[in-house]
Amino acid sequence: MTTYLLSRHYSLSLITFARTVISIMENSSTITFPIAASFLAKYPLSLIPDPIAALGLSGVSTQFAFTIPCYIALVLVPINTTDPASAFPLLSASILLSLGFSGFGSWTHNVAVQQIVQTRVSAARRVGFAGVETTFASAAEISRWASTAIWSRPEQFGGVATGRLVSVVICWLLYAVWIVRLRRKIVLETS
Repeated sequence: MTTYLLSRHYSLSLITFARTVISIMENSSTITFPIAASFLAKYPLSLIPDPIAALGLSGVSTQFAFTIPCYIALVLVPINTTDPASAFPLLSASILLSLGFSGFGSWTHNVAVQQIVQTRVSAARRVGFAGVETTFASAAEISRWASTAIWSRPEQFGGVATGRLVSVVICWLLYAVWIVRLRRKIVLETS
């Protein structure tokens, strides 16, 4: 994203400032997650009684919800603008804020997934599970870098952004399916 923003003539100081704010937002999920988990443990949601699962779904939903306006704003900023931050301040702010909130959602989801792995995967299977998880994460990173290399010109960045949006949608769908199965299991156990 930094390379793309630089190629679109965003200033390095603006990108550095935005990246700092985004990092703070992402890291704040490690503070808000335990607070939200304890709140949801006391006051569980009727549809998702497991607080960690609920937080994971809210995290990936937040990531999805804020990836959409970021994608739209990236597409709307004209390619040939020499100073998009000055020419389109609302779109530029939308891009940077959406990235921050999307990152917060991603980190919240990641913390939830780590909690779920530590509590639901047996110790004997945890190493294998972590290996498969790392393989998927590495494949996603390689795909991201490959797509950035293939679609390297600013006018082609829509392909990279579309790939990110599609990957977030797939993650949301997989997590939602897992939540539905978890809920069915809980309902069957209590009835």
